[in-house]
Amino acid sequence: MLIVRAQIEDAWAEFLVDTGCVITSLTPEAVGRLGLELSRFTGQRVMFTAAGTSITVRTGRITSLRLGGAEVRDLEVGLLDLPAGVNLDGLLGVNVLDRFRVTFEFRRATLVLRPEPPR
Repeated sequence: MLIVRAQIEDAWAEFLVDTGCVITSLTPEAVGRLGLELSRFTGQRVMFTAAGTSITVRTGRITSLRLGGAEVRDLEVGLLDLPAGVNLDGLLGVNVLDRFRVTFEFRRATLVLRPEPPR
């Protein structure tokens, strides 16, 4: 597992990097702790699970998510309960990762995000 610390607006959160998760997700508890309003989560999206099932989650937008020197603005996030005992704030999904050239350095437990070259 690769856990990363990210700044959401003015607070810090810990995410599990999940290359199988389409959108970045926060738990309802993290939303409250980060001072975000649940009223932001008015959309809906179907998410598919690794078990081959699907769930519908509420979605909303956050102004900014910063990972080190990399920043994503106006990001769609889902509201997702994680299993009991998983003490993380959410999942870092593909809607963040696909904006960068991503390298996983597992021996150093590091996620490296580089800007995508212009096309």
